[in-house]
This record gives sequence, structure tokens and C-alpha cells, in this order.
Amino acid sequence: MSSITIQPTKKADLVEISVRLRPADRAEFIASTGRDPEEYFVPHLAKSAQYTAFIGDKPVAVFGCADAGPYGAPWLMGTEELEGMRVAYAMVTFGRMFFQAWAERYMCLRNLTYAHNHLHHKFIRALGADLSDEIIHVGPRRSPFKEFTYSV
Repeated sequence: MSSITIQPTKKADLVEISVRLRPADRAEFIASTGRDPEEYFVPHLAKSAQYTAFIGDKPVAVFGCADAGPYGAPWLMGTEELEGMRVAYAMVTFGRMFFQAWAERYMCLRNLTYAHNHLHHKFIRALGADLSDEIIHVGPRRSPFKEFTYSV
């Protein structure tokens, strides 16, 4: 497997990842927006999509940190390639660097994650964020989410 590289996101990256989302990421996107990723992923994420992770020349994840007023709201959507150990380790390494930089800018990071997206929960904890046990119902279907926070 090639190593992971991080590059600024292009619209083509969003398009390709939208059709190859991990099932749990697809479910999270639908739960939060009520829309199908193939038709709404690009316009919904284009404003806050900052980076794309690649294995070789293949985009495997898109992520960023939206400006949410007094805090930053980090997010990530990826393909099934994120589930491999080498990829996960590299993403945690890169993720820690991004979380630190974003936390220095905003002082606090917080967002919601789909309660059933267990890989995201592992990733969030590995980055040093706190994941609440409390369930918050959001989105058009009042789907279950948990809040995570990260501070410097």
C-alpha cells in the first residue's frame, strides 16, 4: 500500500468520495442532512472541505473544520479504505496535527458524531477528544448523535 498524503480538497475529490463512502459514514450523512450523499455531498461540504487524504492517487477521506462561531467543528467522511490499520494509524497521526492547529485557532473544537459510527468514535478518542455518552437527537429524522469536544 502506498503512503497517505494530504492535499487541499478539489471538487472532484468530493464527487469521488461521495459515491464510495463507508456505510457508516453514508448513514451519518443521511442522518444529519436527510439527503443522499451522491446528490448533496458536494454542495453541503464544499464550503468546509479543506483537505483530502489519498492513498496513492485515490482519495480515501475528506475532512475539515467548519467555523461555528466561538469554536471549530471538525468533521471527516471517508471510504472503506480507512478501516485498515496502516491507514488508520496515519490518519490519527495527521489528525492530531490538525486538531492541535485547529484548537490553537479556536481554543475549543466540538461537533456531533452519529451514535452508530463506531469507527469515528475510535478515531475521535485516539485524537484525544472527549466523547459524551449522552445521546442528542438531531437532523430531520431526530437521529441519535453524540457530542465530542477537544481543547488545548
